[in-house]
Order: sequence, then C-alpha cells, then structure tokens
Amino acid sequence: MIGKFKILPLAAIMLTGSMHADAVVIKNPGFESGLTYWTIIDDARASIISNSGTQSLQLMGSPARVHQWIDVEKNTDYILTGYVNGSGKFGVNNGYDVVKKVVFDVSKWRKAVVPFNSKSRSRIQVYTKFNDEFQHGYFDDIQIVRADSIPTNPTEPTEPTEPTPVPEQCGVTKLEVIEASDDGSYNNNYSPEKAIDGFLTNSSRWSSKGNGKWIQFDLGGETTIDSIKTAWLSGDKRTAYFDIETSLDGENWTPVVTDAKSQGDDSLNKDDLGDVYARFVRVVGYGNSSSEDSQWNSLLDVEVYGCDELKESPIETPTEPTEPTEPTEPPASCPITRLSASATDDGSSSGNYKPSLAVDNSLKDSSRWSSKGNGKWLQLDLGGETTIDSIQTAWYSADKRTAYFDIAASLDGVNWDSILTGGESKGNEELNQNNLGDVYARFIRVIGQGNSSSEDSQWNSLLEAQLYGCGELVDSPIELPTEPTEPTEPTEPTEPGESIPDLVIPENITNGSLFDLEGSDPRINDSTLVFLALEEQVTTPNGNGWRHEYKIKESKRIAMTDTYEEFQATIKVDLSKGGKTIVAQHHAGDTGTIMKLYVSDTDEPGFSDSKAENGIFDVYVRIRNQSGKEEKKALGTIKSGDSFTFHVLNDYGVVKVSAFGKDLETVVEDDSKSYFKFGNYLQSQYPEGTDNCGTHGDSSSFKKCFEKIGITTSKITMTDVTYVRKTK
Repeated sequence: MIGKFKILPLAAIMLTGSMHADAVVIKNPGFESGLTYWTIIDDARASIISNSGTQSLQLMGSPARVHQWIDVEKNTDYILTGYVNGSGKFGVNNGYDVVKKVVFDVSKWRKAVVPFNSKSRSRIQVYTKFNDEFQHGYFDDIQIVRADSIPTNPTEPTEPTEPTPVPEQCGVTKLEVIEASDDGSYNNNYSPEKAIDGFLTNSSRWSSKGNGKWIQFDLGGETTIDSIKTAWLSGDKRTAYFDIETSLDGENWTPVVTDAKSQGDDSLNKDDLGDVYARFVRVVGYGNSSSEDSQWNSLLDVEVYGCDELKESPIETPTEPTEPTEPTEPPASCPITRLSASATDDGSSSGNYKPSLAVDNSLKDSSRWSSKGNGKWLQLDLGGETTIDSIQTAWYSADKRTAYFDIAASLDGVNWDSILTGGESKGNEELNQNNLGDVYARFIRVIGQGNSSSEDSQWNSLLEAQLYGCGELVDSPIELPTEPTEPTEPTEPTEPGESIPDLVIPENITNGSLFDLEGSDPRINDSTLVFLALEEQVTTPNGNGWRHEYKIKESKRIAMTDTYEEFQATIKVDLSKGGKTIVAQHHAGDTGTIMKLYVSDTDEPGFSDSKAENGIFDVYVRIRNQSGKEEKKALGTIKSGDSFTFHVLNDYGVVKVSAFGKDLETVVEDDSKSYFKFGNYLQSQYPEGTDNCGTHGDSSSFKKCFEKIGITTSKITMTDVTYVRKTK
C-alpha cells in the first residue's frame, strides 16, 4: 500500500519523534479499558491491532466517530498527539469555527501531531472519525501536552525562532505561478514551463527520469496555499508516485504530502495542502507503476490554489515574518441581524416533523424537524448571498441528551464547505450559538449525527435554527431541483464526503443493460442495496447454496485482460454464527474462481480468527494467480452487524483488492468469459471442516442444511456503491 497523509488546516504535521512533557489528563488514552470514558457514534470498537499494549480504537464505517471532552487552560498552546493506522481523521474541536485535524491514509502505525490553541475555552473535544475511504481507521496512545513544556533538543537548529504564520482566512482562488523550474534534468523538449501552460496534451508535459526528481513552482510571494491539482501522463493506465513540499525561501523545505499517487485518470486531481503558508511548491517524483518506464516522472499540468493576496518575500534578504493573531471572533463588516431563511431536507423527515417547523420561531417539542439516520441534513436557504456570522440552534430533549451535528455552507447548493464538525448541543432546549466565522454563503446545512440517548440515538430532532449576519443579500439565481434524482458530488469539497448525500446506486447496475439480477430488486432506496439469501432462495444448477445477486450479463462477458473494472461498496454484514457467504467475485466462464470475497465464521485455517461459530467472521479473498494456483489472503475480521469498505479493481488482468488497511495485487489467470457478480451467496457448508451439508443445485437440501446449522439471518447491506467498466 502507498501510505498518504493529507495535512489539513493550520499546518497540522506528522512527526516521528517522541514528546516528554506533563500531559493533560485523557482518560483511557490507549483504549486498554475498551472504549470506557469515550463517547461513541456508530461503528466503533476496541481492536487487538495496537501500537502499544493490547488494544486500540477501531472505526469501521461511516459515520463512525469517537470523542472525549478534556479540561484545558484557556488561551494556551497545546499539542495533540496519537498513533494512527489505516484511514481516518484525528483532531481537536475547540468549539469555534476552525477544527484542527489530520486526515491520514497509511499502511503502518504513524505518529500524528496536531498543534492548537484553546482560545477562551476551558474544555475541548478530542475526536477520531472514519474517513469514508477504503479501509478502517485505528487510533492508539492519545496525548495532549502544553506546547511550552516540550524541551528544545540542543542538537536541533534554532534559526527559525518564530512559527510559520497562521493561515489567513481568504477566498480560495487559482494562483499565478510565475516560474516553473527543476534541476536541469528534464528530458528533451519536456521542460518545466510546459507543466504550467494549461494544456493536458501528452506533448505538453514536464518529464524527468529518476526517483527524487523534482519540479518547483514559484508564486512570486508568500501566501496561504490551500491545495494543488496535478495531471499525470497516462494517468488512466499507470499510477504516478510523488511527494509535495513547500518553502518560504526556496532553500528550506517542509514535506506537506508524502506517498501521494495519481488518481486513475489523466485529468487534474486535487491534493489538499492544509492552508500552508509558503511561496514555493515542489512536486518530487518517485516514478510510476508501469513495467517498462517505471522511473519516469511525467507531469502534464499543475495548478496551485490559495489566497490571491501575496506578501513580498525578497529571497536574497529574507525577513522574519511576524505571527498574525487570529481574532476570537472576526469583526463583521456590517451590522449583525437575524436573517430570514426557508428550510428543506432530502425528504426523509419523520411524520409531521417537517423542515418548516425548524424556522417557525417556536421552541415547542411538537414544532420540530426530525429525521432518522447519521448524516441526515436540514438546509437553510437565505434566498441570496451574504456574510453569515453565526447560527443558533435549539435541540429536542437537549436537557436530557446531547445532539451531535456538523455545519456546512454553500453558495450554490451543490458545492459544500465544512464550517464546523463535531458540534454538540449545550445541555438545554434554548437557542445556543455557534460562530461560523463570517462565511460568505447562501445556504447553510445542519448535518445531524444522532444523539447520546441509549434508545433513540439515531434521531436528529431540531426545534429551531436561526441565522445571523449581514442583512443585505446579493442576488444569486439558482435552479434548485425539487427532487434531485442523483446528487452530484462536490467538485472541490473542503472535507470530501462529510456533507454530501449518500451515493446513488449507479444506473449501469440497476437499469438492466449490463447486469442480470438473481432474485427480487434489492434496492430499498436510491442509495442502499439489501441482499437476502434466506428469503430469496435463488438456486443455480451448480450452486452450493442460496443466493441473491447481481451478475454481468452472459452477452457482456469477456476476458479479464480486455476489461478495466472497478467496484467499491461499504458492506454491512448481518449473519448467524457459523455462517459463510460470498459477497463479491470475479468468476470464470465455468465454475472456476478468479477472485472471491468471503465472510466466514468457520474453522478454515490461515486467517485472522479461523474459529468456528464464535461470532467472529474472517473476511478474506481467494484469488487465482497467473500460474493457475489459488491463493488465500486474509483481510480482517468483523462481527455480525459490523461494516467494512471493500474496493476491487481489475486493471486488464491485474486485480487489486483493498480493505481493512490492506492493498493486495495479483496478476490473475485469464478466462475468455469472465464476469463480475456481487450480493449474498450463502454457502451450504458445515462450520467445522470442509464438508458441504447440502447437494449442489438442490434447494431443499440447502434449507435442511441451514436449519441444522442454525442459520436464521443472512443479510448483506451495501451503500456508497460505485461501479465502472471499460472494455477494449
């Protein structure tokens, strides 16, 4: 796996050293007592995969979140540290509009460090969160120390006596690069300036051969840099590997993103740089995944985004920047007044508790918006653009339970920026304020993440929401669909996946053009598939159990080497002890295996648990390599009711499987009539040993088998499903 850190606001950084200082009290910081003292939202548990000790925290699916409130001193600089593995988010919420965090995607335990200031708060929230990517997130050994209590290492250079300035708040725009350069090693006519000419043609690129070769971009002055977009030669056929560094003076460089890789096409794709303050950006190439030209770094084009106001920085005589102070509450440029807004949601409100009741000036329990499910949102439309200072919210039964929510803002109702994450109600049913930092927007979304009650924790119930800001609105005519049939993903969200609806099931799966369906329609809504093998009882002549599946049509089946095919889903498994099912597979034209993904509570050896009927399910793949030998590869374990994210890519005969923080790659044996299928194929097999307990193709024998073993539940739920297929 290629590990990758994305460093987010206020220059959160990744370190490998150790800290020795008096720590702020965090209860159960290493999760040796399970999840005691931590507040849990959704799919989280203690795991034996640990950095130290015997346990760590494991987050297993969206929107899993775990946090703890910590006592701190006001207006004090602290450093939050913890060890992280897999994919996730780790940070601190100080109650203001800025949340400081790291977003990580790594293949081994790494130390994450997040510096922050407590401002006027005496309590802050340390939180961990699932990252909506291909794997679980693990957290261990969490600590907070005062920044001034960390001793200086005498061997370290003391030249930079002041920290890099805190990034200013500004509108993000494309920045002009005044010069692109490298070390003179570029190939033939593929010179650095061709990477900033705005063309994505193969002939207009920078190319240099060798690991560590770099191309450097000069903005002409210092500014806050939000992100960089890169497009790579043959990005749809091979993967480019690179790091990103920044510098104020062109001599001293700081790694910002390490172990990055291109994203499967040759268009411009974004990497967040976390509002780093710099003048120079350097892309350091480490070759690519091709078998013949793997040492080449070939960059089609680069764009840099950030604040458009540059500070002069004469490189010959650098001056030491003064640290800008961040106001507790940025002064508004206009008188603050209450703003009038209409309210909508995605149509999931409960009963009579409609969106309009959240803007009717009533705090009665009967006058509220309610919707069940993490990520459900209420959207406020001001009817025009303006500067929004704050939002006041009142939550149902907030004197008895705590409501959890995020806040996002948008100018157009399509592209959303995360403004506040990890928000909580204040212990009463009154209107309480959250500052939004003078965000310029038309739309505000309050995104519910459930509440702390033991019985109704999935409900989001908002009594009232009021917005405050500038009273003058700028017209912004927008055509808002009444019933959007397929929500589009924001082009450049601040936090991908945090404030957008669930992905709609792709039409190429459901419209009958590519897939056949074995069993009844599994769609329970536009974004969720539920496969019920015990209810559907579909049997095929050579089958070894009941199934409920989608499979590629017979007329569309071709060789693996002629197909580019990518499938991803978040998979929730509800299965009786001793059960075994196949949820995704590449199948040969006959009954042979190319790749199969199993979830199994049997004693089959070679996996993480391999114990029968103990309620711990091994998740693994069987895959046939190019020589025809079948390999077994363990991915992880789950319990019934758990979820995991699975990703499989067939890149013209090279199959790549990703789950539980693991990436596996195999050149597979080809078959001219191969096809992909997924769903719930419940196996008729005894939990102990390898004997089948039914007869192939005999449905009545499967029924007797499942009754004998005690299989009463077999439900596979898939969300966030994506599927792409290209053929030669």
